[in-house]
Amino acid sequence: MRFIALADIGIKPDDTVLDAGCGLGDFATYLGDHDFQGRYIGVDALPQMVERARRARFADGFDVRFECADIRDDPARWQADVVIANGILAMMTEEEAHETIVSLFRASRRAVAFTSLSIWDRSENEEGFLRLDPLRTLDFCRTLSPRLLLRHEYFYSDFAIYMYRDLPDVN
Repeated sequence: MRFIALADIGIKPDDTVLDAGCGLGDFATYLGDHDFQGRYIGVDALPQMVERARRARFADGFDVRFECADIRDDPARWQADVVIANGILAMMTEEEAHETIVSLFRASRRAVAFTSLSIWDRSENEEGFLRLDPLRTLDFCRTLSPRLLLRHEYFYSDFAIYMYRDLPDVN
């Protein structure tokens, strides 16, 4: 469900997609199963994840690359049409999450979609993962772009936010 929520941001078949915190590259598999033919770049800070992702087999027809890095270190290096991040905020503080959201947006040419655990989830947070307030997070994202969408319908435990760059001036 999270991959559907992320992909619904409007990924085009020939886009460049940056998957920040890609893990094993499961989103690349999802894209390949849905006729994606563009370029996928998976970035993860954990070398063991990147090595395992590089050994995986992905559908033919699109370019798949994995790099070990923290996107916050140099977001301009990772320019992509669409930047996605699935669940990477859970192990951060709220301040680190905001810094990461800024980096995701800086790396995007057109749009960002990210997921986060939600404080609206009434279950016990036994793991101690960061749960963000969806409305406060949306308000923070408004400092980066006025073109936003909050989704909280696909799971009770988390939400997605889409952030779009302004449309180019056509005058």
